[in-house]
Amino acid sequence: MIQAKEKQRVLLDEVEINWVFTVRETEVFKQMWNDRENVETIAKKLKRPTLEVVLLVIEQAELENIKERRHGLF
Repeated sequence: MIQAKEKQRVLLDEVEINWVFTVRETEVFKQMWNDRENVETIAKKLKRPTLEVVLLVIEQAELENIKERRHGLF
C-alpha cells in the first residue's frame, strides 16, 4: 500500500532529452520503422540517442502513425 506521504519522483526529470524532432526526421524514422530497422540503427541514422528515438516510437504509436511490429523495437 502506498503511503500518503511517501516520497515521489518524476520520470525522466533529470535526463537530458531533446524533445524536438523535425518533420524530416519523423518521416525518415517512419520509413525506417516500416522497413523494419531497429531503434539503434534508426538512432544512428538520425544522430540521436536511442532513448529519444524510443520516445518518438511511443509518440508515433499513440498517434497511430506506425504499427506494432512482430519483433518490437529491436
